Amino acid sequence: MSSFPTLNIGDTIGIMAPSNRTDRQKVDDAVRVLESMGYKVKVHPQTYMQYYASAGTATDKVAAFHDLWADPDVKAIMAARGGNQSADMLPDLDYAALAAQPKVLIGFSDVTALLVAINKNSDLVTFHGPLLNSVLTMDQGQLSQCFRLLSGHQKTIDLTGAQEVRAGQGQGRLIGGNLSVLCSLMGTPHQPDFDGALLFLEDIGDELSRINRFFLQLKLAGVFNKISGLIVGDFSHMTDTGRILFERPVKDIIAHHTQGTTFPIVTDAPFGHDDDLITLPIGAQATLTTTQGPKLTLT
Repeated sequence: MSSFPTLNIGDTIGIMAPSNRTDRQKVDDAVRVLESMGYKVKVHPQTYMQYYASAGTATDKVAAFHDLWADPDVKAIMAARGGNQSADMLPDLDYAALAAQPKVLIGFSDVTALLVAINKNSDLVTFHGPLLNSVLTMDQGQLSQCFRLLSGHQKTIDLTGAQEVRAGQGQGRLIGGNLSVLCSLMGTPHQPDFDGALLFLEDIGDELSRINRFFLQLKLAGVFNKISGLIVGDFSHMTDTGRILFERPVKDIIAHHTQGTTFPIVTDAPFGHDDDLITLPIGAQATLTTTQGPKLTLT
């Protein structure tokens, strides 16, 4: 079972930017929010680097990540923002060193690559939740849910607003994140183990035809023959601009590619790139129950 690191009031959160370059003012503003909540914050200088759209090269990012992870005062690392290119770090991370000194890692979107790979290769629970810049705008109740979960004090995750597509109960490790980033890891050493997993997915700003292709990829890879449940979050700002329109909505795409399976399915769960972002622990054992309002119970 994956190690479940925790973060408590008074602990230090390290900040680095594994994806796109950052805005210094937003970083400063968000740091003040975390400090007002009772945490200490250490911003690594790499956070402000620029290399094209990226916050430095892959080498710069790996070095910053290792610096923060090796710092005994730092109990958690929060990604400054999302974007792209965090997966460039994966070949050079020292997964054994990460496993030897468990810490909280939190982020979402492009940071899915780090969350999934470190859970897979270091056997640590990682946390699909806010980026540093998210704390400036996210719902205060969901921000509180995040830090209660990180402290190890929250055992139930309310999926208020989620819609039951197929009733039932599923048990397994939570695996998932951003659909397109997750699919980019398929066939690599960082592909997660889907056997018996509860799979959760979200995405933003992509073509419906590509979303269909991603779900087909998961289907052809046998993922839907292995998982024990599917939790679908927000698929926001989808586009359909091909020369021939695709026209099939996301919910129909999901229904099509999961046809013939028996695991419970919920959609519209409160996580993604728009208004809702509950925090989910990747690698933690959980039970998905769809009756009387969908919810997750952590073991």
